[in-house]
Amino acid sequence: MREKAAATALIVRARIGGDRLSRTKALLELTRNRTIEDYEEAALSAALEFLNETITDRQPLLEDLLGVLKNPPASVVDAYQEETQLDYLRECKPLRRTLNALMKGAFGEVFNGHTTEPININAPAVCVDVSGISRGARKLKGAVLLTCWEHGFAATDAAHYLSDAGLGPKRNFLVVLDEMWQVLRAGVGMVERVDELTRLNRVWGTALLMCTHTVSDLQSLPDPADVEIAKGFVERAGALVVGALPRKEMARLADIKPFTETEIADITSWSSPPALTGDSRSHSAPPGQGKFFIKVGEQGAPGIPLRTVLFPSEIASGVHDTNTRFDLDREWEKEYESMWAAA
Repeated sequence: MREKAAATALIVRARIGGDRLSRTKALLELTRNRTIEDYEEAALSAALEFLNETITDRQPLLEDLLGVLKNPPASVVDAYQEETQLDYLRECKPLRRTLNALMKGAFGEVFNGHTTEPININAPAVCVDVSGISRGARKLKGAVLLTCWEHGFAATDAAHYLSDAGLGPKRNFLVVLDEMWQVLRAGVGMVERVDELTRLNRVWGTALLMCTHTVSDLQSLPDPADVEIAKGFVERAGALVVGALPRKEMARLADIKPFTETEIADITSWSSPPALTGDSRSHSAPPGQGKFFIKVGEQGAPGIPLRTVLFPSEIASGVHDTNTRFDLDREWEKEYESMWAAA
């Protein structure tokens, strides 16, 4: 039993170290807008290992990492294969500048601090709300989304380790990766990071839902190699859930998964706008509202059409209402009431 616990502890420590390195590397590549060199990654790994050994009362921060790169131990200097510390400081300057830019640049201090609300794996559901990030901060939002996703997978993995050790119940998880297009377009290396998430979810005992607007989100990336990797997300998907799409978009999707002409006709009909009635206050629902099509497998089996229906409590709460800026009924009612009162 002790041998098993010791082996598990080694695996967990290695996983924590690997996660720290991969997340730091991804954020630095986003900041630099190109890949980190292999010797720089080796130096980061050595610096993070040094922090793991010297800081035992808390989790290390990016500022701690920068401090180690400025005053390096022998292991970090050796990672650069430099003879003297002066040579090291000269060669390491680009990496230190990138790390400093990550802490004080466009990303501000978002990533240089401790988590204030850790993920509660015992909660029925956990939602990470990133709506507070400005729409124009595309790179920042993509970095935050990716970091939250990876942190979520780490939390589920921790739950599995606890279960294996007999310290917690056996669980399966459902992870929803929303607004995937923002991560894919955030910068260099993001497609590879998402690709890693799609390949290991079975080992993690986790079902994975990836949400994006159109297939063109996967095909409009600047790097052709990234496009091919992103198309694999759809190819490897066990099931596709498709909403209202135009015919051109369905043609792109049909190149990856088989759809019949009848299915394509049904799905594209949902994207047609309603007839013009002349009454801008008409509450007729769009033809595709709540309609979806589930396509499973590669053998051309018929898909399953469905329609979602909201409960009255969901409608009353407005949690799904994204049209509040266009809801002018109350304003018109006030205007009519004031007109009648004046008359």
